[in-house]
Amino acid sequence: MKIYSLFKELRNLLIYNILGGGESGGATAISVYNADKTMSRKQIIIDNCTLHDCEPAWSEALTLAGNVQDFQVTNNRVYNMNNIGIDFAGTCLNKLKRSLLFIE
Repeated sequence: MKIYSLFKELRNLLIYNILGGGESGGATAISVYNADKTMSRKQIIIDNCTLHDCEPAWSEALTLAGNVQDFQVTNNRVYNMNNIGIDFAGTCLNKLKRSLLFIE
């Protein structure tokens, strides 16, 4: 059974000391993934969050990947990572022009 969330907000979070794995993968602080090509994850808001001092190994600290659209990633602080801080990958790159992104 698949469960689709249509509206999610992550606000005012403090995330730190997330430690990933080795070469086989890692842990991420915030991840939104969607491989379903028929239904998008929509209306995702990640606002005013601070992510710091994480080691996501081969992963990213904040990731939106796959079929994700109409998202806002605003007013966030991401620093002291051993890899990529913020990553938008897959189909959500095509939707970025309709989304709101602000990185301080």
